[in-house]
Formats: sequence, structure tokens, C-alpha cells
Amino acid sequence: MKKVVSAAKEVSESIEESSQKDVALAEVLRKMLDLEFPLPGRKDIVAETRLEDTPAVVESDVSRISIGEYLIENDLKTHTDIVLAMAYFLLKNRNQVEFTSADLNALYEEARHPKTNINLAIISNIKKGLMVERGKKEGYKLFSISMTGERYVESNFSFPK
Repeated sequence: MKKVVSAAKEVSESIEESSQKDVALAEVLRKMLDLEFPLPGRKDIVAETRLEDTPAVVESDVSRISIGEYLIENDLKTHTDIVLAMAYFLLKNRNQVEFTSADLNALYEEARHPKTNINLAIISNIKKGLMVERGKKEGYKLFSISMTGERYVESNFSFPK
């Protein structure tokens, strides 16, 4: 594990723009941990992949569309999945690892999507292990999507078998 962390730091140090270093470090760590500890039954991760073959920041299709388009594209039915999709969108589209319920409210407004009880959906996602609480900032609770949550979204909102 220490080797993975130090190798990830080494890669992120090569990024010149300081605002992108933390994002690059998080992405490289995620990718390396996936390679080091792949999920059972996942065939898309090859354990022999070397660090130099791993991009510092993984580009995603979500980075090219609006939140409204993203929600329509995924045709989500439950508010817990919608809130999780918004958390994923913030991470991949806006490079925002941590967010508040107010950030999610703003995305609902931006998408012109009917609002729900966001806090209830967040709590439900936390109980499922798809999101985590990250402390407080300016009196607001901070949350982030977990690695399990990312995998859940990336596997079309179902748990890999």
C-alpha cells in the first residue's frame, strides 16, 4: 500500500498546475488501488498494467455534457440514484471531490429537475456505502462519493456481479 501511495505522489508531482495536483493524486490513487485490489468478477482491470500506462487524470464522457443532459441520458428513477449521479458529475465534470447538500440543490436547479429531500437521499447513499461524510466546512456537512459509489455509477447503477 505504501508503494502505491508513494508512486501516486510521484506521478501527481509531475503536474505543474497546483490546483490539479490533488485531483490527479486522487485519480491516480483510485486507478492504482483498482489495479492492486480489483473487484471480484471485474474483467476490465488488468493487474499487470504498469503505472506509466495509467493516465494521471482519467477523462470521462461526463466531462463534456451538462448535468441536465447527464440525468436524461441515464434515465434514473430513484432520488438516491439521482443524488449519487450528481455526486459523480461533480467529481468527474467539475473536479469537485467534496460537496454540500447546497451544491446538490444548485445542480437540481441547473438541471431544472424536480427537487426531493436531498438529505434523505444522501443518508440512504451513505448507508449503502456509496457516499461518505467528510467533515464540515463553514458549518455545512461535506460529502463525497465513495469508490464503491463510483463503481456503482460506472456499472450503470447496479452492483457488479
